[in-house]
Amino acid sequence: MRHRLATVLALVAIALALSVAEGAFFMRVKTTMRKALESGTMIEKSDAVVNGRDARISVFAFDKSRDETIAGIGKELALELDGGFMASRTEDGVRSDLIVLPGGDAGSSVAWLIESPVGDAAMPDDNILPGSDMMSHISIKKTGCVFSLHDVVGTPEVAMREAEAQLVALGWKLLLSGDRTAYFGKPGKQSVAVAAAFRSGNATRIAIIR
Repeated sequence: MRHRLATVLALVAIALALSVAEGAFFMRVKTTMRKALESGTMIEKSDAVVNGRDARISVFAFDKSRDETIAGIGKELALELDGGFMASRTEDGVRSDLIVLPGGDAGSSVAWLIESPVGDAAMPDDNILPGSDMMSHISIKKTGCVFSLHDVVGTPEVAMREAEAQLVALGWKLLLSGDRTAYFGKPGKQSVAVAAAFRSGNATRIAIIR
């Protein structure tokens, strides 16, 4: 439970980063991402399935702030910073996505590297919000944790209330609710779920980690 909860909370941070432009970044890179992360300490590695494709997720910890880590990676990769949220690169048939987030302690940061082969794949039939357009689905094999992004209609606040009702109908118990976030548990099981709603362009997007 403790390991699963840590994974869930880390993925929550990613979901929240997607909703705050200044909280993350986009990069165009000129060399491999993994090499640029060697100055950090690998704290997690797991096989995963990303949008129906086998993938590998690696997590690196840095004893530097997010901004300092981004600057260091930027120097190593000779990259250009934009106002998006992640670094993306495709090379030799492999797509690499990199997200850098603040760490749990002040002055620290964490980098998530997601590597998956390029190619067509069927999105898993696992849409926990029927009626939504599921845009992304990540399943971590080691923990069974699932992270999904859904496009829905309505404002984030209205969409959040509708998502809460759907999850409760599926057997989740609402533990804590805010305007745009909610936390759930399942009675008698070591399970936890978090949902966060935010604007993405002209759409409302809901991130769910379970």
